[in-house]
Amino acid sequence: MTKWNEHIPEQMLEYFKKNATQDIREHVDKQGNMHKKKYSNTCPTFAGFCRHVGISKETIAEWVKQHIEFKKSYDLCKLIQEQFLIENGLEDLYSPDFTKFMLKNHHGYVDKTEQEIKQDNSSNIEIVVSENKE
Repeated sequence: MTKWNEHIPEQMLEYFKKNATQDIREHVDKQGNMHKKKYSNTCPTFAGFCRHVGISKETIAEWVKQHIEFKKSYDLCKLIQEQFLIENGLEDLYSPDFTKFMLKNHHGYVDKTEQEIKQDNSSNIEIVVSENKE
């Protein structure tokens, strides 16, 4: 298990930056035509970072509380992940369901429903309050 050291925040940032990338690859189809296609790396996750350095998710939670520099890196990594999800979702490199799931469950996004309530001013509303006397 990895113990805390001053390089951990930088390691986490590097892990998220390195994995939050896209590649454009060329390939030739059966007719011999050259095509370019955009590919995305796997979305960087905190679970992946934990596995990479040999710590648990509970350790990350403790380090966020105990080390201000780690907290800053953690917050920045969340932003990197959020941006990566949005960009890859918009470019159809990730499934819409996966993107929606991740943004809702890890970044505070919600489905929004708006309702418009109209009141007809020509009608009166009567409110009756009664007390139950025994």
